[in-house]
Amino acid sequence: MKKHTVKMSVRPHPQVLGEKDLDAFLDLTLDSLLLIVSISFLKTARVYVQKRLVVSWRRTLTSSMHRTYFVNVRFYQLNVLGG
Repeated sequence: MKKHTVKMSVRPHPQVLGEKDLDAFLDLTLDSLLLIVSISFLKTARVYVQKRLVVSWRRTLTSSMHRTYFVNVRFYQLNVLGG
């Protein structure tokens, strides 16, 4: 699985910390938290959807294979059971 890194900052951290600007620090912190939560949600949703699609695909494929395999089951019933 690939690791993705995102380096995005609205304002540079050292500048905000050096100036001791509390409002800018809180804005930067909030922006960073929103970005982190958004990325985390998107990655989790992608994995969830991918796994759901895999299960759905396997279910469909298995059902199709069973229908194809058991098409002539009536011949077995007539031949063996004498129906």
